[in-house]
Amino acid sequence: MNQFLVLFFLVFNFAFIDTACQPDTSDKQTIQVIYGKPDFNKLTNIISENDARSLVELLTHPVLEGRFANSEEFDFAARFTERELKLLGYKPVFKDTASLLNNFRYRNVIYDYDPEKDNYANPRTVYQKSNNVIGWIPGTTNEIVVISAHLDHVGRDMKTGAYFPGADDNASGTAAVLQIARAFSSIHKTGYRLRRGVVIALWGAEELGLFGSRDFVKNIENGNLPFKMENIVLVVNLDMVGRKFEHDSQLKDGPKSVLIVGADEVSTARDLQEKNPILIDNLDKIIATTDPSMSLLFDDGGKHFFRRTDTFSFVSAKPDVATIFFTGPEHKDYHAITDTAEKLDYNRLARIAKIAFLLSANFADSDLTPRCADCFVPKE
Repeated sequence: MNQFLVLFFLVFNFAFIDTACQPDTSDKQTIQVIYGKPDFNKLTNIISENDARSLVELLTHPVLEGRFANSEEFDFAARFTERELKLLGYKPVFKDTASLLNNFRYRNVIYDYDPEKDNYANPRTVYQKSNNVIGWIPGTTNEIVVISAHLDHVGRDMKTGAYFPGADDNASGTAAVLQIARAFSSIHKTGYRLRRGVVIALWGAEELGLFGSRDFVKNIENGNLPFKMENIVLVVNLDMVGRKFEHDSQLKDGPKSVLIVGADEVSTARDLQEKNPILIDNLDKIIATTDPSMSLLFDDGGKHFFRRTDTFSFVSAKPDVATIFFTGPEHKDYHAITDTAEKLDYNRLARIAKIAFLLSANFADSDLTPRCADCFVPKE
């Protein structure tokens, strides 16, 4: 890795870390404890547009070359996020290690590009390595809530050498999850213990086939982690949460929309609510009381979003586990070199992160267990 890359990250890390582990003190009661329990709504002050922008600009910087899962640049991004989580007090989920990095292997098909013929040739199967970044804060029970996003992107264009910034996909989700991690860290620092543990996960190799989340689930099934699949109460995933829909307001705090995916092949909002009423009723109440101008849109199954993101790794192993995937519109910059940081709506990103935090926190400190018995039925 070149010296400029090392210097850039050292400088940026220290600049961001100065504020990353500190709650927003514009409201002195941000982490006020009421009868021993922090006010979750006040903790959303920790999540900000400015920090979201700083993180996205960092993750999309040219020196990271598109964060391809098997690259040295991705590994550096993973180490940066690991350092952030460690400073926030997150612990390893794997035994006998102080690291939050979980190395895994996956199978990939690679090609050579022939510029004279302008085609790809010589396909071959190789085994490559990548990392997940996983940390947790245990609760008072063995149950957990997982909050996740994929950190990797697609690297460089083999033809032109141009890099794919991946601002919306998925620096946006990573920025949201890191800020959610800060909010949960602030709860922990008050001395209050949530009923359920909180796992923060940043996946590698999602773009190549959900390999990072699949490896995590495999480790749970193999007994390598301090919890089992049946201990997972909820999985909250954020992927491509930075771009607004065409019908959204152009005003900073105006009406916006978020697409949520929580079941396979649902057709209406009512359909999803009937499949998982505990989860959707809770989400509806959060939006009604904290951000009533945020509208929920529901995936009709036509583009198979449910099967294209990391929550699918969990339901494939345990079909009734409750999952929710926050996302946005597909757009012409998807997997293009034009998916850049300045095109994101950071107000929308921060608002979605706050909603996702409140939903996660409510279930992390509750006896309620959402289950979705027919949200996913494996095809024969």
